[in-house]
Amino acid sequence: KHFLDLLGGAELGNPNRVKLLEQELLSTSPSSEIKRVKIQSRIEGIIIEAIVGIPVNPKLRNPAVIALHGYTSSPDKVMGQEEDDYAHGFGKELLEKGYYVIAPFILNHGERVSSISAIASLLGDTIWRIELIKILSCLDFLQQIEVVNNNQIGIYGISGGGLLALYASAVDRRISCTVCSGHLCNSKRSLIDYAIGRGRHARPHFNFRSSYYYVNAPFHLEYPSEAISKMSFPTPILFENGIMDLDLKEYDDEQEYEKIKKYYTKHNKSDRVFFYRHKGAHETDAHYCISWFDRWI
Repeated sequence: KHFLDLLGGAELGNPNRVKLLEQELLSTSPSSEIKRVKIQSRIEGIIIEAIVGIPVNPKLRNPAVIALHGYTSSPDKVMGQEEDDYAHGFGKELLEKGYYVIAPFILNHGERVSSISAIASLLGDTIWRIELIKILSCLDFLQQIEVVNNNQIGIYGISGGGLLALYASAVDRRISCTVCSGHLCNSKRSLIDYAIGRGRHARPHFNFRSSYYYVNAPFHLEYPSEAISKMSFPTPILFENGIMDLDLKEYDDEQEYEKIKKYYTKHNKSDRVFFYRHKGAHETDAHYCISWFDRWI
């Protein structure tokens, strides 16, 4: 409850409100269908726009994954419906492996999100709590789908989506497996430098995203990735960073992982947490992550 209070409030809406409102077929293949949908969220007046990938001729109950994009990306790119970006269509890869996938539209462009966050703060709320509720609404929606196995629902997020994947895993035990991509680092050090334009964040013409700071103090001091991962325990968590993602590497990503690994090891669950470093930069490498889902979901 303390975590949610600092994030904006412990009230997480009414799951009974969640329902499918609209759907539009975007593409088909011999193995799948991809649709654009609108879903009523747990909060009256907030509609979730998402893309879903549905396996054709599915098993009686399919595993499912909530696929979360990051800043400047979109559900369309996650699901391979638009030009490739750092998400590398990881949602479509999951779909091709037989997973039912939902990719909701979440926080996106920095300036726009900063403005929305400012308005939310005036109402005593945060964009992070609202986006978390949207993700929980996606969980509610998946549990309404007859071909989805309610005991096999994972979450995979990149960048800002990776952070939200951790949040959701910490507050909802229906998530059976988590992949957090392009986020793990010493967030306290990074946010301090980001706020004052120091270190890796000392860049000219930088688009400052104030949305990171619209939470109740001392949220960031009390809930770095280590603390959130402890809240998620014993849920299996894979952290994925690129070797060339210097914004994370230079903010102690390996040291942060070791703290989390130590906690899982102390409680005899060391096999449920792993740090995967691929050869790229700030991007996904879904091949290994899919094998993690295959093992744990």
